[in-house]
Amino acid sequence: MLVDIFGISVSSSFHKIENNLNLPTNMDIVLITSGSMGFGKMKEIVKSLLSYIPNIYIVALCGNNKELYNELKKLDAPNLLVKGYINNINEYIAASTIVLTKPGGLTSTEVGTIRKPLIHIMPIPGVENYNANLNVGE
Repeated sequence: MLVDIFGISVSSSFHKIENNLNLPTNMDIVLITSGSMGFGKMKEIVKSLLSYIPNIYIVALCGNNKELYNELKKLDAPNLLVKGYINNINEYIAASTIVLTKPGGLTSTEVGTIRKPLIHIMPIPGVENYNANLNVGE
């Protein structure tokens, strides 16, 4: 069932969330995703976060980008979980402290539905550049 709260249909699974992820509860969790294609400079962002904020747990969702998945796995950091394409993004968003993602309409709406802080990164040229540059309150 889809729920249309914000004008974009969101699965009802975003309203009834079970947390079966076994993620740490003693650290802030930063969820980084870049769509099903694994677009953008996720590796550089993950490396920077690991370097500058070592006391966080990072969940990097690579979508179908196997090359990105393999590159991130090579980092071999104990506070980094690398996943490929998943079917339960609602659970990862709910478990996160903050979400870093490209400014796509669906993911942004899903994060808003769960009421998590969101930082837009790595826009795909076109409408996502526009979304990333919107000024809140205008």
